[in-house]
Amino acid sequence: MVITVVAVIGGASRPWGRPLCRRLAALSRGASVFSAAAAHLDRTAAIYDGVAVRYQRAADQGTGHRAQLVLARDVVQWNSQAGDAFRAVLDLLVSDSTAVQEEAAALAGEATAIAGVLREWAQVGRSLAAVLEAITGADVAGVAGEALLRRARAAVEDVTSLVSFIQDYGGLPAGLREAVSEVLHSD
Repeated sequence: MVITVVAVIGGASRPWGRPLCRRLAALSRGASVFSAAAAHLDRTAAIYDGVAVRYQRAADQGTGHRAQLVLARDVVQWNSQAGDAFRAVLDLLVSDSTAVQEEAAALAGEATAIAGVLREWAQVGRSLAAVLEAITGADVAGVAGEALLRRARAAVEDVTSLVSFIQDYGGLPAGLREAVSEVLHSD
């Protein structure tokens, strides 16, 4: 948690970085820090991981299936139109199998990449929840701005709001960093 929070808030080189990280790490161990949006994104990432495994398994089986088709084609010794048609169908299946194998491998890679992005977004949601927990009870609306605090609270609870928040701010906005800094300096 500490490493991820540091990446989200801009690093421990700033004066407030290390104390903030310690406080957020302590909060993250408590049961009160929770992000429904992060939990949903984690579950969705796990689904994408499962899809990636199934696609990769299909891609890995492609070579063996093609070998069986080629063997079946070579075994047929019919000298007739039916034998020629059978071999032609098997040749078509072999060429289609290659395309399907390549597509399955590509889809597995895409599903893995999507799962990674979802996990990154979930981590931002957890970090945002920890920051909101850290400033709970403090009068920081003037520093962070009431609209920003409302958006941050919504982002912790709703996936669509979290994605919008990430797209708009890229992580933890300056207003929230300043609010956390103010809370830490008042302790």
